[in-house]
Amino acid sequence: MKTRNIKSRTKKSIRNRYKSLFYASAIMFLCLPATALAQHTTEKTLDSLYSNVLNEQRNIQIIFPEGYDADATDVYDVIYVVDGEWNTERASQIYQYATMWNIIPKNIVVGVQNKYIDGVNQRSRDLTPTHNESQPISGKADNFITFFKDELIPYINEKLPTTGLNTLIGASHGGTFAVYTLLKEPQLFTSYIAADPSLWWDDRYMSKLAAERLPELIDINVTLHISGRSGDAYEGMGIVAMDSVLKLKAPKGLVWESVDYPNETHNSVQFKSFYDGLKLAYRGYTDEVYAFHPMNGIVEKDSSFYVFRASENTAVHYTVDGTEPTSSSPKMEETTVLKGAAEFRAKAISVRDNDNDTAIGHFIEGEALKSSAKSRKTTSGGLNYAYYEGEWDKLPNFKKLKPVETGIANKDFKLDNLPSEDNFAIMLNGFFEIKENGQYTFAILSDDGSKFYLGDKLLMDHDGMHDNFTIQSYMLPLKTGFYPVRLEYFQKEGDSEYTLLYVKPGSTDAIPFPLELQYHK
Repeated sequence: MKTRNIKSRTKKSIRNRYKSLFYASAIMFLCLPATALAQHTTEKTLDSLYSNVLNEQRNIQIIFPEGYDADATDVYDVIYVVDGEWNTERASQIYQYATMWNIIPKNIVVGVQNKYIDGVNQRSRDLTPTHNESQPISGKADNFITFFKDELIPYINEKLPTTGLNTLIGASHGGTFAVYTLLKEPQLFTSYIAADPSLWWDDRYMSKLAAERLPELIDINVTLHISGRSGDAYEGMGIVAMDSVLKLKAPKGLVWESVDYPNETHNSVQFKSFYDGLKLAYRGYTDEVYAFHPMNGIVEKDSSFYVFRASENTAVHYTVDGTEPTSSSPKMEETTVLKGAAEFRAKAISVRDNDNDTAIGHFIEGEALKSSAKSRKTTSGGLNYAYYEGEWDKLPNFKKLKPVETGIANKDFKLDNLPSEDNFAIMLNGFFEIKENGQYTFAILSDDGSKFYLGDKLLMDHDGMHDNFTIQSYMLPLKTGFYPVRLEYFQKEGDSEYTLLYVKPGSTDAIPFPLELQYHK
């Protein structure tokens, strides 16, 4: 056995990185190569079906999500895009980007191509609600809605693994059709996206229809995104008039927004609209368990403390009495103040009622742990450490092991300088000095497993094999004086990381526990 001192792992960049993770007060920006979306390979197929409603064959393009397996049990929401020969690829690329960043789940995209008769595009026939002499074939949108309802959607649901939750995307006349479909068949789609819709049509017929129909739309749970170009075009397209009607008449179950985008054209506005419309459609969506910090703890009677939202998801609601959060529960801010004991539950509430997981924290009433006076045999500047070698999938029983080396985890301590990069474990022990009374929060980030004891109390159990993007945290009241501590950590293979952070009373900054307040024998 040998003894040596080695360099500290707590670099400023790592510290800042995990500080932002711990408090979710920063956004992680990653630079993507230009080919990032191209590398997300998706399967595409052309299909068609005969419509008895329209008395014609209709072509569709189906784009499957990345990793789609027809033999798997996965089911998918469906995005339907009208003017499919123009907008399917555009909508698909935006959808893929949103999926890549976990903004929305994977969908199947169905592009509905227009019908051409003798070279004439029939879109004004299918997408407009009333007849206008300036466009002689116009005014058959009701038939097109029936085609979706009775033929296309049942065809897709029978052919593909779908959830039954659908989004309709349209632009210009297609946007008009999306709004018209909402007013006529509100349950047909879960979300409606209308990019720069032609709401000027037939002397603003759509605004008049909305004023009549919206109050009748009860027991719905749908989203509507309408967009347009800032300035005169926003009024000229009839969007201002529709916005006014929605403000007065929109029912409770309609989550809607109307957005004017500056410096855009009738075509370019579609990119922003499709993206923002999908974000609205899945507001609150997440495929991860929501996290907050501290995750658990002890709180003195009637004491107040902070809970930090560890996510950019702003649709998180919470309760403090152990009941399940709903959309009517208080909304969690970046920093939420609680008082006294609580069973804290937090959940991201999606407008689509996705079954997101609930994060639960137990804050029990208790007194501060007793501290002790400084021992004459202790010295500041770091904890004692013992280094062990072996292959484990979880923390070993250190009592049954003999250390390969021991030393002081001082300012020169660094995991990278240990004898082995893989298959090792360390145990650190000593004392922490507490300089002021109050509530303290500790957090550990480790790859792989770790545990943290203060006194004889196990505060955080982060054992097992995992990466360093998961954090454990615990809050408790402490008194001035000294507390025995023990930290256990093991590394199997791959990246290694162990960082201990703490938050002092009255602070919101997570920082490493100062070496001058760490003592060893």
